[in-house]
Amino acid sequence: EERIIIKKTVKKHHATAIYVTHDFQEAIALSDKLFVMEDGKMVVSGKPMDVYNSKNVLVESLKEATYENRIL
Repeated sequence: EERIIIKKTVKKHHATAIYVTHDFQEAIALSDKLFVMEDGKMVVSGKPMDVYNSKNVLVESLKEATYENRIL
């Protein structure tokens, strides 16, 4: 899968990469540090699971949208 190739390549080369996505699941899977932005401003950042477990309203809506897309 592309996610695995990207993650392995970045780690192999000890590189820093900025990856922009609207797919919350993809962001969690690829990141070592995650930034969630809204209207051009960072609203929450941290380790992927810390962001996932935050009680931020935007994060909660992204999780809901991801869940709904998996059901459909």
